[in-house]
Amino acid sequence: MPGINYLKNKNEGEKLIKLCILNSQINDQNMIFCRLSLRSIYDFILISKSYSIHSYIYPEKFVYRSFFILSDELGITEFKLNLSFFEKVYLFRFKLKSKYKILRILDNLACNCILFPEKIFYKLGEFLFNKSYRNHTIKKLLPKLYTKT
Repeated sequence: MPGINYLKNKNEGEKLIKLCILNSQINDQNMIFCRLSLRSIYDFILISKSYSIHSYIYPEKFVYRSFFILSDELGITEFKLNLSFFEKVYLFRFKLKSKYKILRILDNLACNCILFPEKIFYKLGEFLFNKSYRNHTIKKLLPKLYTKT
C-alpha cells in the first residue's frame, strides 16, 4: 500500500510537500546547482494529485521559491510568482545551463569548487604534478565537451 494512503488530513499533505521540496533543494543540492531532479518532480506530482497546493502556504524563503521558479519554467506548476532581481538571475542561469552544455559544465565546476574546496585543491595538485592523472583527466573530459546532449 503506498505511503500516500496513510495521510489523512490536509496539514499532513502540506508537510509532506514541504519535505519533498526541502529534500530536493537542500539534501540533493539542487538549489545550489540550479536544477530539478526527476525524482523530486515525480514525488511532487504524486503528492500534489492528492492535495491542493497553494503558493501562500510556502514561506517567502528562497528554498521553496527556487523550486517553484524552476517548476513554473518547466510547466509543472503555474504559480506565476513575482520574481526579484536575484530570482530572475537564478532563472536566467537555469535557462543558460539548459541551453549550453559548456556553461552547464563550468557552472557545475564552480558549484563543486564552492561545496568541496578540499577535493578541488587535491585534484588540482594531482593534475599539475602527476602526468598519468593529467592524461587520464584530459581523455575523460574531452569527449564530454564535444558530445551533444
